[in-house]
Amino acid sequence: MLIIKVVGVILQFAAILVITNNASESEFGKFNFMSFTLILCGAICLLGMNNSFLQFSGKLQAQNSFDQVVSLYKRMLVLLVSNFLVILLVYFILTKLIKIAYFQDREVKRLFNNVIFVLLPYTISILNFQVLRGLGLLYISEISSNIFRFGSLLVLALILYYLKDYSFLIQGYVFSFYLISAVTTILIFYQLLKLKGNKALFKIGYGEIVRISLPMSFSLITLLMMQSFDVFITF
Repeated sequence: MLIIKVVGVILQFAAILVITNNASESEFGKFNFMSFTLILCGAICLLGMNNSFLQFSGKLQAQNSFDQVVSLYKRMLVLLVSNFLVILLVYFILTKLIKIAYFQDREVKRLFNNVIFVLLPYTISILNFQVLRGLGLLYISEISSNIFRFGSLLVLALILYYLKDYSFLIQGYVFSFYLISAVTTILIFYQLLKLKGNKALFKIGYGEIVRISLPMSFSLITLLMMQSFDVFITF
């Protein structure tokens, strides 16, 4: 497990090193801006569900009701999609109805559009990493969140280095999360199909998921907002 994490850190460092040394300041600035924005919006969209899943799955396993994890995952996906739609609506109001000046800048608007476009697969990927862990697939979870995630970024950076064109950096970054979310979701549903659920025993509702998950997200969102503030101001 530790080796996988170390390899993931090395892959991430190598990818950033290749990008910073070869991409223009403008392209790297856009990539950095989008990364911070995506992490912040992702935390708001997830609302701590990626962390609470481990708590819920442990509780279900202790109660010999682990088959209920099927319903738990599906309900978290519903909440995730609902949160995404709320964020999409807020973004639409800020850009189209209120027309806040900050979002009218061409580059800022383009980057935020990319964030919105990738937000759902990104958050599904982050949730899936913890779901795989909760299902006992620790190695697959670590490989997905470290090797697959940062390895794909390194491959993208090397391809763009070979092509001598980093204008597609953000598009490739977006595509990687669509790929990661698809692969991890397929793996999870394959594992869930092995569990036989009993609908009469489902006890974890939407309200309880929100009640447990929400407090877990406050400190993270606050920290991310403090870290991202200078990025938004200086861009």
